[in-house]
Amino acid sequence: MEKIKLFKITGIIILLIIIIISLIYVYRNGSIEKESNNSEETISQQPFALDEVNPKELVKKFYEAYVNFHLDPNPQTNQLYNYVLNNVLSRSFKEKLDSFMGYDPIMCAQDIPIYWDFEEIENKEGFAKVKVKRRLQFSSEREILVLLEKNNNVWIINDIQCLPDKNSEPVG
Repeated sequence: MEKIKLFKITGIIILLIIIIISLIYVYRNGSIEKESNNSEETISQQPFALDEVNPKELVKKFYEAYVNFHLDPNPQTNQLYNYVLNNVLSRSFKEKLDSFMGYDPIMCAQDIPIYWDFEEIENKEGFAKVKVKRRLQFSSEREILVLLEKNNNVWIINDIQCLPDKNSEPVG
C-alpha cells in the first residue's frame, strides 16, 4: 500500500516538473507574449526616422538597440537591431566589423557597460564625432569615439574607435 502511494506521489511530482519546464520553454520561445507596462521602453524600441535625428541621437539610439538586443533578444529588439545594422552603419564599417575577434568593437569591451553618456564634439560639413563615455561594473570610465558622415541627407556611423584613456590615440 505504501509503495502505491509513493509511486503516485513520484508520478505527480514528475508530471509537475514536466509541466513547469514546458511552460518555461514556451515562454522563452515567444509563444506566450511578454507584456511590458513600461510605455517608454516600448517607444524606444520602435524604428526611428533616420533623417530626423542628429548625430548624438543616432549614436544613442544605435547603442540602445545594440545593448537591448544583446540583453534581451526577442522579436521586438531583433527588429530594431536589424533596422539599425542595415540603415545606420556604413558598408565600410560593416566590413571592418567582420575582421574583429576577441572583444566587441562596438562596446570596446567584452561586457555590457553599466553607465553611458553621449556628447557631440564635432559637427561640420557632413562629418560628425560623438564621444561615448562608458563604464563597466568594475572598471574606470573609458571613452569611445564614433565617427559619422552624412550620406543622402542621413547620418550614418562610419567608424568606432576605442580610446584606452583620455589622453591617448584611438585603438580601433
